[in-house]
Amino acid sequence: MGLAESIHTKFLATASITALIGADAAARVYPVIAPENTLAPYVAWQEIASTPDATLAEASASSIRLVQFSCVAGTYKAARDLAAAIVAALDNVTLAGSEVCLRCTEQDGYSEATDQFLRIVEAEFFGAPG
Repeated sequence: MGLAESIHTKFLATASITALIGADAAARVYPVIAPENTLAPYVAWQEIASTPDATLAEASASSIRLVQFSCVAGTYKAARDLAAAIVAALDNVTLAGSEVCLRCTEQDGYSEATDQFLRIVEAEFFGAPG
């Protein structure tokens, strides 16, 4: 299972997240960008960096990958609530594909174009690429 599938599986198995973005095929979680006119709240995520794990002896099959989650909502509180649910589900957790979330950081944002609030979560994962 690759990191994308591991993240998706974790989100759909976390009640605090599905309560906000929906469940199963109706879940509003999208790679890179949400479709136009998507009902908020939703999450769009993307991998923004991947660094091979450094070893002294040989090449490593593992890497550290930085993933950004854009939590989009109509209110500041709703964006923060969604981000908090994501952090609680991921921080210091091993996912289904054996990826370990090392840490999460957060920051605020706002989209004037869509008049929606953002809470950006960046999560570092350690594990095999995929």
